[in-house]
Amino acid sequence: MKTSHLFLFAYRYLRGTKKENTVNTMIKICFAGIAIGTFSLALIFSIMYGFEKATHEKLQGINAQIIMGAEGQDLDYEKISNVLSKEYSGIVAAHNPCSTQHIIIQDEQGDKPTAVILKGIDPKKEPSVTVFSKKIIQPKSSTQLETMLKNDCVIIGEKLAEQNKLKCGSTFDIFFATEQTHSSKTIQLDKKHVTVGGIFKTGIEEYDSATILCSLSLLKKIFQESQVNTIEMKLYPHVDETQTIKNIKNRFGIDTYSWKSLYPALVSALKLEKYAMFFILLLITLVASMNIISLLFMLITHKQCDISILQSMGISQKDIFIIFLLIGLVITALSGAFGIIAALVACIILKKYPFISLPDIYYVTHLPVVVEWHIFALVFISVIILGLIASLIPVQKIKKLNIARILSFER
Repeated sequence: MKTSHLFLFAYRYLRGTKKENTVNTMIKICFAGIAIGTFSLALIFSIMYGFEKATHEKLQGINAQIIMGAEGQDLDYEKISNVLSKEYSGIVAAHNPCSTQHIIIQDEQGDKPTAVILKGIDPKKEPSVTVFSKKIIQPKSSTQLETMLKNDCVIIGEKLAEQNKLKCGSTFDIFFATEQTHSSKTIQLDKKHVTVGGIFKTGIEEYDSATILCSLSLLKKIFQESQVNTIEMKLYPHVDETQTIKNIKNRFGIDTYSWKSLYPALVSALKLEKYAMFFILLLITLVASMNIISLLFMLITHKQCDISILQSMGISQKDIFIIFLLIGLVITALSGAFGIIAALVACIILKKYPFISLPDIYYVTHLPVVVEWHIFALVFISVIILGLIASLIPVQKIKKLNIARILSFER
């Protein structure tokens, strides 16, 4: 039998159920259940994907995409920079030398000593690797990092500024350990007077309360033996990050890692939550798809006389299988498409009008939503597969129908 004839039979059976209240009601229940399940699955997966993407963008923005080096290991930046420029010209888009040290700060009143990280950067190259320059909230004018870090000035986090009652133009002392002899059992602290040149806010507690940025020249002035111990890099779009890290590590023999290595628990948790939520909602959709089994069992029972007549006329059992499979797939496809469209509309509204605010515990201020075709395609295909599996179960009943008995009974 031609495919068009099979579709016509499936359409006739579905249309004919309007006179059969029980079957018609069952079709509506199947449609509503699958549509709601598909809507929930697509919407929640888009939101979870949005959480993962927004968190990655925020954390990766303030951290370089790739980091080379380790604490206590000095690097020859000039030589490494030349190799990166020659051998990785189409891979590494920008790189920035930096160095970190641990210090203690104290405000003008001489109280509240706080241990923080002092990070020395190249003000010219830093904006090409991270987005720290876009996180400056004071001064409000678009002042460049070079200007803010001149003349022993530093940039501090908003939380750190609040804790120590500092603002732009305020001065405070930083205390650092001087080099000691092996026989010495005490640590001597030296101090340096610095000025707040700017205040940044990343929204991440560990940065805003425990990080100070300064120029590399100031860091070397404070720590006489300090050298570049970290090189931060940013890759061109669509470059394989994992493979590039492996190549750079093999080329230089220096520890090289992704920014994700700084937050392994968070990155893993976001990925696990996304797939766990998808799986749970998929099970809910599966339960809704199980209504297809009841519907087709009911429909086959109602239409067993028609099935017997069609078989006696020479229509193969395989074609009859396909007819009822098409009925299940049509209901699944239409309800799934309706759920996908509803979820797409909801995502667009949430993205255009972010009216759902989130507490400070999250890295984003509003509910994030990602509208990408592959998410909706994945959900739709998953729903179709569930509908197909649910439809395959009841059509097996057709094999057990006794054609001769049914036709003789109908006489």
